[in-house]
Amino acid sequence: MSHTGVLVAGDLAVVGADDGTVEAVAVDDGKEAWSIDAGDHVLAPIAGTADLIVASVRPETSGGTPMLLALHAADGSEAWRYEAPSSVLDLGAPSIAGDAVDVVASDASVRSLSLADGTQRWASPLYTPTLGSPP
Repeated sequence: MSHTGVLVAGDLAVVGADDGTVEAVAVDDGKEAWSIDAGDHVLAPIAGTADLIVASVRPETSGGTPMLLALHAADGSEAWRYEAPSSVLDLGAPSIAGDAVDVVASDASVRSLSLADGTQRWASPLYTPTLGSPP
């Protein structure tokens, strides 16, 4: 199993894996706080705040749609999900700035979503293919 880098959000360390799990452990004692099945590969670095964790889920085995999955940091429950349009085959690592989540997509675009509910605010062409790094 391959893991993404570790995100420290508040008092939790959070990591995603290629088996589709996202797991949070307490920073002070290493005990598991929660673990969820995101449904498919979580290979890009995760972004987060003390309250919300955002992971890019790549549909490598399910054949589904790439998505961003937002989880409540307290218990790992789903806050929202953003499913990319059909023109997008992959989403890169998300980044959070203020009340927005930004992500590059395989259709050579950058998209900005509301951190509160995952609705897309805007999308803009980049005029070059992207490799999935956070914007």
